[in-house]
Amino acid sequence: MGLQHTDAPGLGDVVLEPGMVISVDCPVMQTGIGGSTHLEDLTLITANGSEPIHRVSAPTIQV
Repeated sequence: MGLQHTDAPGLGDVVLEPGMVISVDCPVMQTGIGGSTHLEDLTLITANGSEPIHRVSAPTIQV
């Protein structure tokens, strides 16, 4: 997990390992105020998959 949206964009193939935390960033580019909004969810990578770090609502889609 980085500090900016552009942290290390050229990492190439990254292997996710247990204990890593990733940010799933869903930008909303047209806010009508001349900027953008980013909806970010933090996810802990586990040995069996992943776990959201925060509470999620029912319409979560797992890919």
